[in-house]
Amino acid sequence: MPPLHSDAAIPPGEFLREHLDDLGMSQAGLARRIGRPRQVVNEIACGKKAITAETAIQLERALETPAHVWLGLEQEYRLALARQPAWRWPVGAPPVQSRPCPGVPPSPRARPCSPSPSSAR
Repeated sequence: MPPLHSDAAIPPGEFLREHLDDLGMSQAGLARRIGRPRQVVNEIACGKKAITAETAIQLERALETPAHVWLGLEQEYRLALARQPAWRWPVGAPPVQSRPCPGVPPSPRARPCSPSPSSAR
């Protein structure tokens, strides 16, 4: 049986950007509607900030998309990140940008790690 999940880690902010485009609404316009700073909306849209339950309710009121949808997108994104293999990079190797979206930080797993004690044998 095939897995019932996707291995693609798509930040919910990507869906938010698409939804805003479909509505013809800017991030600044959304920020005004939900009473949050534009920077917060931009960080969510770029995948830098997670969608909390409070934010999901605000998005529900402003965009008429149920809060559980926003929370589900956030949860699926976090699960996809957790399912990614924990690669081991040589000590001193530069961090790897794992997502092509500009302004989105790399996955914590993409940072260089020290060799595990078991691999040093």
